[in-house]
Amino acid sequence: MTKPHIELMRRAPFWGLFICYLDGFIIEDACKKSNNDIVSILKCFDKGKKAFVFGERIERITGNDMSLLFGLPYVGEEINFQHYKRIVGSGFMERQLADYKDLSKRVLEEQLLRVVKLHGSVEESDFVRFVCLYFCMTLFFCNSGNNLMKKMIAYVNNLEMMHIYAWATAATQNLENSRLNMNSVESVCGCLVGLLFWVCERTKLIQPTKEREHISSKFVKWNLLELYAKMKCVPIHTLQEIKPKYETSPTIKGTQIMEIISNSDGKISKTHINSIDDFDPIKAFQLLPTQLMECNQEGPSNSEMDIYDMQRKLQEVTTMLDVECLKNKDLFTENERLKKEIVKLQKGKGKDESPEQCNMI
Repeated sequence: MTKPHIELMRRAPFWGLFICYLDGFIIEDACKKSNNDIVSILKCFDKGKKAFVFGERIERITGNDMSLLFGLPYVGEEINFQHYKRIVGSGFMERQLADYKDLSKRVLEEQLLRVVKLHGSVEESDFVRFVCLYFCMTLFFCNSGNNLMKKMIAYVNNLEMMHIYAWATAATQNLENSRLNMNSVESVCGCLVGLLFWVCERTKLIQPTKEREHISSKFVKWNLLELYAKMKCVPIHTLQEIKPKYETSPTIKGTQIMEIISNSDGKISKTHINSIDDFDPIKAFQLLPTQLMECNQEGPSNSEMDIYDMQRKLQEVTTMLDVECLKNKDLFTENERLKKEIVKLQKGKGKDESPEQCNMI
């Protein structure tokens, strides 16, 4: 890309998303959507309430939510896909797409790679139009038939007017219409990956990536691999506020501290301690864990609920470790690539430097 490409793209409504790619904030693995997670979320959609019911929580995704996630404008003129909007002015359709009956992801990718190499104000403007169409097709308005793209051209045709439309509202409405008309959750289309990032924002099931909390497009602070791991352990349809076990604080029983020492002959002696200052931690840690539990608990805690909780936590930790292993693998690969780049740069610098330059450093 050239500077004119970037300057033109800055005026487009998708700049907030585009700059995340430009600045290297996009981590491919962190943005990969899980179809299983999407299905689980869509199963929580209540058509009557026009909202998602996550256990005791009722949540609605809004145009403002979509705007905050991807940096789209959500206030402006309506985008109406029920009718074709007349294409006026630029000749973009005739110039670049006249030979294509249908638009597909493959066609847009081929045209993007071709047009970005061309120079001139018309071609640079066409590159921006292709980028915007690509975002619409693959992210915000994706559908199985790609039948929206011909209608979409009218809204990206005029670069000066593109920003006046409420893109975030249109993407949200398109997703909601698909949910309301769905025959099955698998038939829903639209900005489905946006649902995953939205769940991260609303439910706080996972923590945001460090040092990314203040980036304007909120989606870059979430790792969907972590969400996938969490949703395997915490079903989305059971979300609720964590309630204390007791409605009121339980009565705290007085605890008598005893110093217990195991002698060499196997006998255990107990000595009452009147003050915490008399407690010797070195002697206390001579005890076996089972002995310590016998002294401090009324009975063993081995209920089915305790066992279930331990198994669930173990599964969660195991899944999270798998996620971290994948992240570390990616970091290792990137580190090796950077090392090779540094070696190449150092070799090139050594050849270009003259003796006089070396002495000045």
